[in-house]
Amino acid sequence: MQEAINEWLIMDEANMKFHMGQYENPYRSTVKFVDFLQEKLQSTRANRICDLGCGAGAVLDYMLKHDNKIFAEGYGIDISADIVEIGNKILVERNTNNCKLEVGDIFHLDKKMVEKFDGVISLQTFNILPDYRGIAEVMCSLKPSWIAFSTLGFEGMIDYNIKLYDYTKEKDGNHAEVFYNIYSLPLMQKYFEDLGYKNFSYREFEMDIDLPQINKLGRGTYTIKTESGKRMQISGAMMMPWYFCFVSK
Repeated sequence: MQEAINEWLIMDEANMKFHMGQYENPYRSTVKFVDFLQEKLQSTRANRICDLGCGAGAVLDYMLKHDNKIFAEGYGIDISADIVEIGNKILVERNTNNCKLEVGDIFHLDKKMVEKFDGVISLQTFNILPDYRGIAEVMCSLKPSWIAFSTLGFEGMIDYNIKLYDYTKEKDGNHAEVFYNIYSLPLMQKYFEDLGYKNFSYREFEMDIDLPQINKLGRGTYTIKTESGKRMQISGAMMMPWYFCFVSK
């Protein structure tokens, strides 16, 4: 777990750009994820959302302004005090008054948060943890009506455990270590069922725009178009099979 925490706490220029950039230009992954949620929640009432690993809150900001009938209120938790402070300032500047970010460890949440939210989300967090079971248990322990997240996934019965050692990123003399795990979606479904959430659906996220390779010697998603016209997402030397997942009771 410490490896992932170290990665989150390295607030270098690249990380800051990642968190702040989509306030003005939402990433396609964010747009498509919210579209996915709208389809799943179109018949429900306004939802209060909790984002675990929220960064600077740009995803919540986009959700709340994109469809305030479905997404009524946002609450985000992130371990980085710096990014939370900056994010709250930006939310105030953007008059996003129905959203608040707080510093916290998503694996040690206040019991007062139980049954406080209609939905719990987490983007690009499952796969950078040593194992998805811990965050799945945390999400279910909050007893929301539904859960949604993005992860690197595989539709077969195989989990891939992949760990990166990024020597281009350092903090206090330590390089970044982070997991880029790819999880079996059927096995993940079975685990959520065991936690009491019986309905599990997913959709492959297909990038619909070309992304150039900016950093040829480091991480950063870019696309390669296949003969069929599908765009493969790649970061560094690794293919990125992203999926959106929706879970409910």
